[in-house]
Amino acid sequence: MFTSASSELHAPPLPVTAPSARVSPNPPSPIPTHAAVTGPDLADLIDDPWLALSADGVLLGANRAARRLLQAGDTLVLERGRVVPADLRLRVTWRAALDEARAGRRRLLWSREAEARSLSLQPGGANAPVLLRVGDDSTGRLRRLWAYAQAHALSAQETRVLEALADGESPAGVARRHQVGISTVRTQIRGIVTKARVGGMRELLAHMARVVG
Repeated sequence: MFTSASSELHAPPLPVTAPSARVSPNPPSPIPTHAAVTGPDLADLIDDPWLALSADGVLLGANRAARRLLQAGDTLVLERGRVVPADLRLRVTWRAALDEARAGRRRLLWSREAEARSLSLQPGGANAPVLLRVGDDSTGRLRRLWAYAQAHALSAQETRVLEALADGESPAGVARRHQVGISTVRTQIRGIVTKARVGGMRELLAHMARVVG
């Protein structure tokens, strides 16, 4: 799936370094590629950036779109051979996200560095690399909402309520949409407000408008 050589990168194995301006004092690392699927530049035909990572974040391979991101230090950077988010705020949850992907659970993170992008970590299966897709978030409002829900440890029910509120539903409208009692919805809203550490539903919606759009 990932090519093992590229004319853009001057020499195998993909000796690109992330710009020092975007990387902390750790020295830049060479960017390898990995031929997960044989065939000439197969993954390079995919527009979205895709990367293959080991369980501890070591870069195993990247398609052309991903290599360009790494060259630019856009969204992701390499530090000592490991991929980390350029957005320092995401690094706090990055290790946990990798651990969850290794355990078979998908994770979605959202970066506000440079252009807004989503980072989707997908388990590759037993003894297989973790796959990382970097998404263009121009139409990713729902992804941002999910990332917000994950960041605040919302339950599945609370996330559905949050989606409805973000769509402009009133608590009564949320109850009708999900066919539950209004008291249940109000309890879930109180749970969201508590976890998000905001003063009430009005402040929650204002916060959502700034963060999610």
